[in-house]
Amino acid sequence: MGTILRVSMLEGEAALGRIRASDVGHMLVDVERVFARAAAHFVAGRPGRGQGRRGRLIEEATHLRLVGLEEGSVVCVLQFPDAPPNGVSFDLGDVISLGETALTYAVSTATEGRRAYSDVAAALVQLANDIGVGSRCKAVALSIGDDRQPEVVIDAERRERLRLVAAPAPNPRADAITGTLVEADFERRTARLRTPLGQAIAVQFDPDIDDAIYELMRRTSKLRGEITYDPSTLQARAIRVRGLGKAEQMELATSEEDFWQAPRPFAELLHERGAAATVDLDALYIPTLTDEQRDELVKAADSGAI
Repeated sequence: MGTILRVSMLEGEAALGRIRASDVGHMLVDVERVFARAAAHFVAGRPGRGQGRRGRLIEEATHLRLVGLEEGSVVCVLQFPDAPPNGVSFDLGDVISLGETALTYAVSTATEGRRAYSDVAAALVQLANDIGVGSRCKAVALSIGDDRQPEVVIDAERRERLRLVAAPAPNPRADAITGTLVEADFERRTARLRTPLGQAIAVQFDPDIDDAIYELMRRTSKLRGEITYDPSTLQARAIRVRGLGKAEQMELATSEEDFWQAPRPFAELLHERGAAATVDLDALYIPTLTDEQRDELVKAADSGAI
């Protein structure tokens, strides 16, 4: 017989005759998703036997069966597979061990244990959201086997901790960023920096640099401090300023007017630079030289001898 799992919705509207049927349906679908994602982490580390077999193995090992519905708080009694279905050539041990391992990984993630996976945590958060933890019910609990004592209780507080596991807050890094300060609030000591690519960066600064921030408004500046990056896009989102200054700008050797004016004749440029008269390259050709002599002449020119 496969492992028995009880999934309970606690308090609030969690009572037969009051609970919405859609909440129960969401709960069953979401619980299977939690275990499928947990099982995938175990399968990914096993020796390859073919991607197709792995996918079928995960599906069959985490395809729970509803074997009972208990009163009180709404309790769905589920069972992990105890054997593969007809026509599926998996080892019995594969299916049972994978289901039990998925359960172990899911419990570890939910309780923030040694194995905590972000995608499993995201599935647990979705489970709590879909059944209305904190609004329609107080919590969702998972109990394993005949022991009715919950292994995991996900209430609103634990859901928020799991949300951080699912999408950890980025760690600020000491760095510098260049852009234009386009606005500032000197009461809240916040500002907005617009990068050359048009990205808006939230800025925080201390009272001792109020004047410096004011002086750099609407000017291209380099801000140094702790920059927070988006973990998914790796783009800067915010900076806590520790130092600032004007951004370095490379300048052209010619003026803007000179750069954009129409090209001038080559002879005029030579005269401006004080160059001698143009050289007739054909006049430099010596038809009587042999190939060996020409090679020697080229070598001498390359060495600076002539």
